[in-house]
Parts: sequence; structure tokens; C-alpha cells
Amino acid sequence: MGRTDPPPAAPLPETWRLSMLVVLPVLVLFIGALQVFSRQDTWDRTYDLPLNGVLLFLLSGIWVATAQRWKDQTTLALMLLLSCAAFLTVKLALLAAVVHEPAVLVAELIETMVWLPTLFLWRLVADTPRSMINVLNALLGSVAVLSGVILLAPLLRGEALQPDVMRALLHLNLSAAVTLHLTSLFMRRHDDLGQRRGEQNALRVLSSTDLLTGLPGRTRLREDLGRMTQPGSAAFALLHVDVDGFKIVNATLGQPAGDTLLRVLAGELERLSGPDAQVYRLSGDEFVVLLPGVTPEQADWAGQVILHEAATEPSARVGVETTLSIGLTLYPHDSSDPDELLRHADSALFAVKRAGRRRLRRYHPEQDALTERSQLLAGELGARCTARN
Repeated sequence: MGRTDPPPAAPLPETWRLSMLVVLPVLVLFIGALQVFSRQDTWDRTYDLPLNGVLLFLLSGIWVATAQRWKDQTTLALMLLLSCAAFLTVKLALLAAVVHEPAVLVAELIETMVWLPTLFLWRLVADTPRSMINVLNALLGSVAVLSGVILLAPLLRGEALQPDVMRALLHLNLSAAVTLHLTSLFMRRHDDLGQRRGEQNALRVLSSTDLLTGLPGRTRLREDLGRMTQPGSAAFALLHVDVDGFKIVNATLGQPAGDTLLRVLAGELERLSGPDAQVYRLSGDEFVVLLPGVTPEQADWAGQVILHEAATEPSARVGVETTLSIGLTLYPHDSSDPDELLRHADSALFAVKRAGRRRLRRYHPEQDALTERSQLLAGELGARCTARN
């Protein structure tokens, strides 16, 4: 498959405006100094002086437009590139048409050799617009054509080729071609690396996001818990929410109905938990709600609101009454370890399930320690059986 054109480039940042406000005056001074120390021969007086005057006028206009914000930075950068490219193209065309002295040609070609690679470095500008790339490619082609005209012009006049001019032209085109090629390779590598980073970020998002509900998953929960349980962190509550009888909903109404119930429930959990809370889907019908900066009383109140209101809309959507069971644990009161907090909330939820569901229960160390121990032993036994098989 062939490479596709890149998407439209983003506008250049504000730093480019500040850079142009500094660089353009430097260019004006540089061109003025070249004119002061010119050879004062026929070429300099008749052709180079008007050319430099026009370029100075264009650069001054672009500087004023930049300072006054008359155009966006991408447009102004393109105008600067077009002005310099047009200047070099016209200069080479005039050299081919009117200059016959080898010494003058070599001196002017060396001067051009300084400008040309600098322009091709514009390809290194992040997100270079396609219009700029087209200008640079056209400039390279015109330089090659005009170089051929300069080289063959003596033959048309019946004169011999000038070795010094030939060498200068070879250096000029070699410098331009190598600079353009290397910057193109750099940009392709930059694009490839950017694409890889984008793919890696997308995979990371997918690995930490539940596709059904759009909520962050277990991976994100562990990352956030690790961050929120650092020494000196603010208190928070963790609610482990489970849908009662969800397997029956799937079995009787089908998986699409179950998926609808979970999606609607996810939205209700986010709505009822408040703007500062974060909701996660662990797996199946299990959710976790983190409530930062709450007291035990506020956590209990928020849990009661979720318990009695979150299932109303999902039940209406699927046509079956749905209830919830919730286990609650507090940081740092119950634990400062992320894994222990999850186990505590799971133990409290397990106690609710055994007691008949449809309740909110906070973790009690004295009552739930045996439950946690049983759960840990069951997990270890399951892991050993799996390893043996």
C-alpha cells in the first residue's frame, strides 16, 4: 500500500511568532551588510541591488504583519519561504541570462549555496504544511534546471565550459539535494515514530478502558489507587458496587439487554457520584466508585444515594427490576495499601451478599477478617490447581 498524504498541519505555535520577530531583523541586517561589502561591479549595481531591495521590502512587510498579527503564523511562514524561494529563483535566472564572467558566477553561486540548504531545513518544522513542502520541491527542481542553463550557456555562445563554474554548480546542487533528502528521511522517521507512539497510546487506552461502558478498568483503578495512597494523600472512600442477579438478566433477556443495563448503570453511577468522583468497571457486573475528600458520613450518604437511585433507570430500560449491593471502605482509616482497600471493599460486599443483598455495608475488621482469610485461601488453592493442570 502506498503512503497517504498527512492530515492538514496544525497552526504553528506562538513561539514561531516571537522567533520571526527576532530572525527577520537579523536577515535584514545580514542582507544590508552584504550590500555594503559588495564588489560594486555591474552585477551588483544593476541586478543584485534591486533584488536585495525587493527582498528587504518583503521581509520588512512580513515582520510588520507578524508584529501586528495580520495573518496566522503558518501563513506568514509560508510567505517568508515563498519570498526567499522566489528571490533565489530569479537570481539564478538572471545569472544564467546576463552574467558571463566566471569569477562573478562562482562568487554568486557560493552566496546562493549558503541560502539554499537553509531553506530546505524548513522541512524540519513540526507539522510542515503540504504547501511548504511543494514550494521546496519546486525550488529544488528550478535550481537544477537553471544550473543546467548556466552550465550550458557558454556552449551556446561558442565558449568552453568553465571548470570553476561547473564545480560551484555541482556543489550547489549536491548541497541542496543532500539537505532535502536528509530532512525528508528525518521527517519520515519523525512521522513513523509519531505513529508508533500514537498506536502505543491507543493500545494503552484500550488496555485500561472498558469498551462496553467507556469507563476506566482495573488497570487504571490500580494506577489511581497507587497515586491516591501516597503518604500525605487526602482521604477518600471506595465503593464496590455489584448488580444483584445479573446472570439471571443475561439468561432470561439475553446479552444485549445485559449490556444495555451495564451501560445505563455506568452513566447513572457517574451522574450520582458527583463531578469529583471516578467510576471504574472491574469486570462483569462489578463497579468501583472512588469518592475523594469525603468524611465517613459523606461516603455513607453517597453510597445510600447510589444504592437507592442508580438502578432505577437501568431497570426501566431492560424492563426488569434491578438492585445493587455495595461494600464500602475508607482510606486511610481502614488501610493505606491499595490491594488491602480492594480486599476490604470486596469483603464488605461479600457480607452484603450473604445477608440478602440490596444493602450498603462498611468494612468491619473484626467481622470481615475471617471472610478475607477464606477468600485468600480460596484464591491460593485455585492458583495451585491451575498450576498443576
